[in-house]
Amino acid sequence: MRTKDIPRVIAALIASGGLGCAPDPEGLWPTPGGSGPEVWFDLEARPLPEIPFPNDLATRADPGSPTGRRLNVSLVAPTHLEEKERGRIDEMTGFGVLMPISVRFRGSLDLEDLLRRHRDNLDFSDDAVFVAAVDPRSTAFGRPVPLDIGRGNYPLLLKRSNSAFASDPRADAGNLLFDTYEEDANRNGRLDPGEDSDDDGVLDHPNVFPPGASVRDGLLTFYERETDTLVMRPLVPLAEGTTYAVILTGRLRGEDGQPVRSPFSWVHHLEQSEALSPLPELLSRWRSEGLADLDIGEVAFAWTFTTQPVTGDLVAIREGLRGRGPLGWLAERIPATVRPDRAQSDEASPYPYLVQVSQLMEAVKSVGPLLLGGDISQAQPLIDTYQWVDYFVSGSFDSPDFMGASEAFELDRMAGRARVGSQPLRFLMAVPKESERRRPPFPVVIYCHGYSSTRAEMIGFAGTMARYGLATVSIDAWGHGIPLDEELTGILVSAGNGWGFGPFMDALLRDRARDLTGDGASDSGGDFWTAYAFHTRDAVTQSVADYLQLARVLQAFDGAARWDVDQDRDGQPDIAGDFDGDGRVDAGGPGVPYFAWGQSMGGIHSAILGPAEPTIVAAAPTSGGGGLADVGVRTMLGNVRDAVLLRTMGPLVVGEPETATRMRLSLRAPLANQERALPLGRAEVPVGTRVAVENLSRGTVHEAHVRPGPRLRISVPCDEGDRFRIVFFSPAGEELQRIEAFSEDAFYWDREEPTYRAGDPLEMPTEGFGLARCTPALRRMVGLFQMIVEPADPAAWAPHYLLDPLPIRPEGPVVTNLLEVATLGDQDVPVSTQVTIARAAGVLPALQVDPRYGVPANDWLIQNYVPEGLAGIGRFPASDILFDPDDLDEGTDGYPAPAPDPALRLRQRVETPTGVSGVRFAYVNPRGQHGIFIPEPSRPFDVNTYFANLIAHFFASEGTIILDDRCLEDASCPLP
Repeated sequence: MRTKDIPRVIAALIASGGLGCAPDPEGLWPTPGGSGPEVWFDLEARPLPEIPFPNDLATRADPGSPTGRRLNVSLVAPTHLEEKERGRIDEMTGFGVLMPISVRFRGSLDLEDLLRRHRDNLDFSDDAVFVAAVDPRSTAFGRPVPLDIGRGNYPLLLKRSNSAFASDPRADAGNLLFDTYEEDANRNGRLDPGEDSDDDGVLDHPNVFPPGASVRDGLLTFYERETDTLVMRPLVPLAEGTTYAVILTGRLRGEDGQPVRSPFSWVHHLEQSEALSPLPELLSRWRSEGLADLDIGEVAFAWTFTTQPVTGDLVAIREGLRGRGPLGWLAERIPATVRPDRAQSDEASPYPYLVQVSQLMEAVKSVGPLLLGGDISQAQPLIDTYQWVDYFVSGSFDSPDFMGASEAFELDRMAGRARVGSQPLRFLMAVPKESERRRPPFPVVIYCHGYSSTRAEMIGFAGTMARYGLATVSIDAWGHGIPLDEELTGILVSAGNGWGFGPFMDALLRDRARDLTGDGASDSGGDFWTAYAFHTRDAVTQSVADYLQLARVLQAFDGAARWDVDQDRDGQPDIAGDFDGDGRVDAGGPGVPYFAWGQSMGGIHSAILGPAEPTIVAAAPTSGGGGLADVGVRTMLGNVRDAVLLRTMGPLVVGEPETATRMRLSLRAPLANQERALPLGRAEVPVGTRVAVENLSRGTVHEAHVRPGPRLRISVPCDEGDRFRIVFFSPAGEELQRIEAFSEDAFYWDREEPTYRAGDPLEMPTEGFGLARCTPALRRMVGLFQMIVEPADPAAWAPHYLLDPLPIRPEGPVVTNLLEVATLGDQDVPVSTQVTIARAAGVLPALQVDPRYGVPANDWLIQNYVPEGLAGIGRFPASDILFDPDDLDEGTDGYPAPAPDPALRLRQRVETPTGVSGVRFAYVNPRGQHGIFIPEPSRPFDVNTYFANLIAHFFASEGTIILDDRCLEDASCPLP
C-alpha cells in the first residue's frame, strides 16, 4: 500500500463503520500538526467578524427564505448609515455569485508557488484551492469552479490614478483598493515617526509581486499583503441558490513551505460538518474523472457558503405581470393598457396621433444650428437615415412602481407580498415606412438609453433600424429624463408649437427626472448609481421591470383590443396600436419578434432584459458592464465617481495649499452625483502637525498629519447633521488651532440662500461611510457592494441567455441570442467588465483552448491587454495604442493599431439552438472610447455606422446572422 493511500483507507473505514471500536469523529478529518500559516478566524472581531468570507456561519436559519437562510451580521456600526445598510444585509437570502472569496492567514503565503498552480496553467490537477458546489441536488454539484488567482480577468489599474478627489495621499497608487507605497524609508521594519504617509497606522509596503515590480506589471489583485488575505474571484458566475465549499489543500503553503492550517481541531468548523459531508464523494469523483488526485486527508481547511437566488425577484415580477406565480395579482392591478398621446396641434389634422418624419426633420433643420453650435452638417448623416422612418408616436402606460418614495424594494416573493404602486410612463416610438418586404405590424426593438440621458436617445439609431423594417421604442429609466436647461427646453417647445406638433413636444418633455440639488431643475439620473447598494440594485431592477411592462403592453396590440381613440369617427373605439388610423396595428403585437439593445447604462438594462423577457428573440447590449463593483472601482465617469466613491470615501476634510505655509480647508461631500466643496477656513501650521476631526455627535475622532504642500485629507464616517470640529496639535500635544464654525457662507444646495452661514457650527450636510483609499476596509466594502447589487448585475444574468435559460412562466426556458458589443479601451464602463459579460454568457470561452492561439480566447485577450484597456502605458511600444482583436475595419481606419493576422482575428461566435451568439469589439478610438455614436461618413472607416448596421442586421435576421463585412460601414449590405 502506498503511503498516499493510507488516508483514503482510513476515511473509507470511518465511513463504513470499520473502526467501530473507536468513537465517531466530530468532523470530516482532524487537523494535522504543522507550523504553516493558520486561517484567521475571529467571530468577535469588529466592525465585522474576521472569518473566511462569504461564509454560512454568518447566516441564520429562516424557513421563509428561498434558500432556508438569511445573512446574520452585527448591527453595531459607527454610523446610522452603515447600521441601516447592515440591517438590509440581514434580509438577504444568500451571498454573491460573482463576489470576491477571501480568507486571511496568520502568516504570508508562498505566492510564487500559488501563481504556478493557478495562473500558469488551466489544469485543475495541481491547484491549491478549489471551489465547488456540495449540494448533490444541484446541477452544478462537483464541478470545480475556475478561479482568477493572478490571471488578469479583473484588472484594477486606473486610467488616471489621481481621480479620487483632492489632496489624496495615495494619488499615485495606480488603483483604489491596494496600497502600493513603500513607507519603510529606513528599512528597519518599524513604523517610525513621519513614515505613515496615509495615517492608517500601518507600515505600508507595495502590494506587488515579485517584490520591486512596478505597479503596472506587478500589482497583486488576488492577495493583500497588509493582512495576508487571499482574494479569489470566480471566472464565471456561480449557480444561484446553491451551497458551495471552498477547499484549501495542503498545497497552499506559507513562505516557509509549510501547508496552511485550520484554526480548529478539525479541518472545518463543526457547524458545517453536514454541509461538507459530500466532500469525500466529490473528491472521489474528481479522482475518477482525472480532474484532481485529492483525498480528504489533503484538505487543510474548508468552509461553505450559499449563493443568493439572484434572478428570483425580477422573474417573479415578470411572471406576476402575466398573471402567474406568487405576484400574479400584479396583472390585474397594473393592466396592459396604452393611452396614445395626441401629437398634432391642429384639431383637424388627419393624423392627430403621429408626427411624420418630414414634418419633424423640417423643424430639426430650423433649430439644429442653435442646438449644434451653428453647424447642422454634422447631423446630416443622421438625418439621412430617417428616409426609412414614416413617423414618430408617443403614448403612456401604467407600470408597477416598487420604488415609490422609498430607497429600496419591499418585496417578499415567497409570501407573495410587495409594496407597489402604479406610475404612468411615456414611450417614444419610431415606425418604419412600409415596403413590399416589410409591412405592419413591424417587429420592435426596445432601446434602453444611457446614464443621465433620456428616451429621446433612440433618435440616434431608429433610422438605421427602420431601414431593416424594425420599429424602435424607448422609455425613460427610473429617475431619468430630458437633461436640458431652460433655454434649450424653450427652443424645443417653440419649435414644436411653430411646426404644429406642440402636444408631441409637450409629451416628450414629460419624464421621470427630479430636482435633487434644490435649483428647481431636474437632475437626470442623479441618484441612480450611488453608494447605497440596495438603492442602486433596485433602481436597476425597477427600470428593467418597466421594460418588461413595456414589452407586455406592446404585445397586447393583438388586433382585437381597442383603445379610447376614434380617428375614423365611426363611433367605435379604434384598434389599439393603430396610430395612423389605417385599421392595422403599426408595430408590436403577439406575433412579431422583439429585440433589446442599448448603451452604457442601457447596455446594462438590455443585458438583463434579454434573458428576463422570453419574448426577446435577440439582444445586443453595448458598452454595458458586468461585475458592477468592478465598474465602480475603475470608472473614469466623473458623475459616477462623485455619486459612488465620494460617499464611500467621504465626506472628506481636505486641506490644499494656498501658500507655501498656509492651507485652504474645505469639506468635500456628494450631492446627488455632484461633488460639493464647502469652505471651512484656513490653517497655517507646520508640516507634520497632527489634525483631529472630532465627530461631536458620535463621539469619534479621525486623525491625520499635515503633509508637504501643505496638504491634508481625512475621511470621516458620519450621518447627516453630525456636528464636528477640527483641532490642530503640535508634536508635543499642544493645541495650535481649532475650527468649530463655518468661516464664510457655505452652499451645499443649489439655492440662493446659503446652507450654512458664517459663524454657524460645523455640521455634516450629508452622510458617508468614510473609508480611506487603499485600505482593507474599502476592499471589503467593495466586496459587499458586489454581493448586494448582483440581482441587478448583467453578469449574474448572462448565463441565462444560452447556457441555462430561465423557466419563466408561461413560456418556459427560451434561448435568447446575444450579440455583445464591447468598446475597446472604454474606462467609463471599463472594458474589462464588458468582457465579464461575454465570459459569463458563454460566448467567450475561458477554459476551452482555441487552436488559433494555443490558449482560450479569454486568455488571448488578456495577453494582449484588452481587459486592461489602457493606451499610453507602453504595452505596444511601436504605437502605444490599443490592440484591435477583431480588426473589423481590416486595416482601413487609418490607425496604426496592433492587430492579429487575418487568420487570427477573434470575431468570436457560438452556435445556439435558435441561431448564433457572440461578442464584437468596437475600435472606436485608438486610445479608448465609451459607446458608439451617430454616423460619421467622413472617417476613413465609419465605425459608428458599421456597428449600428451590424446590430440591425443581427436583429433583422432574428439572431441567426452575425455579419462581419465592411459593407456594413457604408450600409451597402443586402438586407437579410
